Amino acid sequence: MERKKILVADDDPNILKLIKINLSAKNYEIICCNNGESALEEIKKEKPDLLILDVMMPKIDGYTLDLELKDEEDTAKIPIIVITGCSDTKQLFDKTKSAKFITWIKKPFDIKDLVDCVNKYFKK
Repeated sequence: MERKKILVADDDPNILKLIKINLSAKNYEIICCNNGESALEEIKKEKPDLLILDVMMPKIDGYTLDLELKDEEDTAKIPIIVITGCSDTKQLFDKTKSAKFITWIKKPFDIKDLVDCVNKYFKK
């Protein structure tokens, strides 16, 4: 079975490392980016099966990144898990209602919850 490719974008190197270690251990191929601009480039190049995005990132934030992805036919349907430190999830959801979000995970989060969410999405 082909490994699922997941792109993770967050400006916190500790979160990137935590997610990469835990999802790699579950046999996912992980691509890490520390800002929205590099994430956009990698998404267009690598065509991941799933995105895990922080909302607040330098260069291009998660909202803008989502809008950029929706403009391209080959990236418009990539599902997204959002991780955020913002407390008003409903306000965030209202701003991004056109996006293909699986779920929101609020920081700080339990890595097991994120891994479970990814496994459930891919039905592992």
